[in-house]
Amino acid sequence: MSKAEVERIWLPFAPRLLISVGLLPERWRKWGLALQLLVALLVQHLLNTRW
Repeated sequence: MSKAEVERIWLPFAPRLLISVGLLPERWRKWGLALQLLVALLVQHLLNTRW
């Protein structure tokens, strides 16, 4: 488990999220992955994060 507060709060939701995504139709999974990649790249390039 994680010692950081934010990660620790989200840990119980990870299995539920993985199972729910696995139950989606394959067509939705492909578009969802593309959208997730786009949002991640936008956040990384537009916001000054210190990760």
